Amino acid sequence: MASEWISVKDRMPDEEQDVLLLIREIEFYGRHLEKRHVYHSVYTGWRVDGEWATTYCYGHKYISEEVNDMCELTVTHWMPLPELPKED
Repeated sequence: MASEWISVKDRMPDEEQDVLLLIREIEFYGRHLEKRHVYHSVYTGWRVDGEWATTYCYGHKYISEEVNDMCELTVTHWMPLPELPKED
């Protein structure tokens, strides 16, 4: 049975539970940052003290640390990780 994406508006995972994250990235560009492009990416991550974090080069980074004037990152959905395959 496949898992479905869960909106962060409907429910949050348990604290420090590893999950898949769907992150919407809005990139602002143009001379006055008047244009924008929207991307979606999937990462593994978790919530710590109410804030989203993700893996980053053998450590972790809070999603909010990546936000700046030219980029806006928002976790929109999450889902539990699938079970790992059984080893032979």
